[in-house]
Amino acid sequence: ADSHDGRSPILAFMELLAGDKTLTALDLSMNALDKGAALVLESSLRGHSQMARIDLSRNHIGLVESRSLLRLLAHPGTPELRRILIDESSGCAADVPNTELFDEDPSGRY
Repeated sequence: ADSHDGRSPILAFMELLAGDKTLTALDLSMNALDKGAALVLESSLRGHSQMARIDLSRNHIGLVESRSLLRLLAHPGTPELRRILIDESSGCAADVPNTELFDEDPSGRY
């Protein structure tokens, strides 16, 4: 559902998280987060030095979203962040091409 200005209410909420640096845990499970949500979350939570755990279970977490979450885990502004839960999340299988390891010709100049 969109708010009156066309933005998703959950994305608007996630943008506001940038202003609260006291959070230690965040549960956004089962919020129907879409493809832009992980990037918004990454941007909003940089600098949250006390954030230790984020639960994004039961949302769409694909390859692109995973990259945003990995960058957030590695960011120096989130030194306490140790766990990002993505249990029962969908999206990863749809983002990865259905190829076997040796389906393509590996020859070439490297």
